[in-house]
Amino acid sequence: MIIATDIGYSHTKGATDGRRVIFPSVVGEVQTAHLEALGQGDDYLQIETDEGAWFVGQAAVEQSGMTTRRQDRKWIETPEYHALTLAAIAEITGATGVTVELVTGLPVAYFSDHANLTAWLKQVHTVKRAGRRAQRIQIADVIVLPQGLAAVLSEALDSQGKIRPGPVSQGMVGLIDIGGHTVNVATFKALREITRQTASIDAGMWGPVTEIGKRVNAAYPGLNLVGHEIADAIQAGKVHFFGQDRDITGICQDVLRPFARQIMAVATQTWGNAARLDSLLVAGGGGEVVIPALVAEYPHARVVSDPQWANVNGYLRFAWRRWGKR
Repeated sequence: MIIATDIGYSHTKGATDGRRVIFPSVVGEVQTAHLEALGQGDDYLQIETDEGAWFVGQAAVEQSGMTTRRQDRKWIETPEYHALTLAAIAEITGATGVTVELVTGLPVAYFSDHANLTAWLKQVHTVKRAGRRAQRIQIADVIVLPQGLAAVLSEALDSQGKIRPGPVSQGMVGLIDIGGHTVNVATFKALREITRQTASIDAGMWGPVTEIGKRVNAAYPGLNLVGHEIADAIQAGKVHFFGQDRDITGICQDVLRPFARQIMAVATQTWGNAARLDSLLVAGGGGEVVIPALVAEYPHARVVSDPQWANVNGYLRFAWRRWGKR
């Protein structure tokens, strides 16, 4: 079974042919008794691995008194990262015994760690989802890609994994991939990375999300929004305060405008006026935030199709190219 996972600082995503899953990248350790009480007949992600028992995703946001959402390079070595990966696979398939070919990725700046990640992934894992029998997941083969390349592949490859002729696959392409914690800036010529024009910076969406949260909580005392509650409010453009909707788009824009200028500064340092690029692609959950500023500067800039899922789509299409669609 071919599966693609994108374990991001903001959300964890997984996909196979015909199925997608997404949940917040939040893990909370719980007592076994709580697992048993809450695990029957609800849709909470609650799993047990060899490293512990966990609430994962929205269950952790709502139920866990102590949650973990790390944002550092060593995150891939932690039980929490492992729990997110296995939870994504368990969400995609409930088979008690399954063999998986897995494609996942790392930020450009951390890509040298791919051998360590592969070593942990490529083994037999046991995971028990609350209310189910234990699953034996054998990850037989692993491909780890740079996240920037994956977003480009989502445009350059078709649904069968075949190369689409055109400027993305044949020309010089710039990519800005705006994630939760990192922004990847990369350049490709005929799908080959130009390393001297590739970088990863710690300037993702969680910085402005945190600042917006502070301002919203100050403006509406008592809300005390945290973490993914803030992200949800930004997406909705409003909060619910004493039974009434209150618009927060002004607060959001006051923070997001300078964030977009920061991304613009990185782009100009990398490409200047980008005249040599055939296309400038924008991917990631923050793509819609910065595209107005980018288009004003670069008329050939555009958001990739399905930007939040661009990395997963690229992983999956590369997997089909490597292993065949099945």
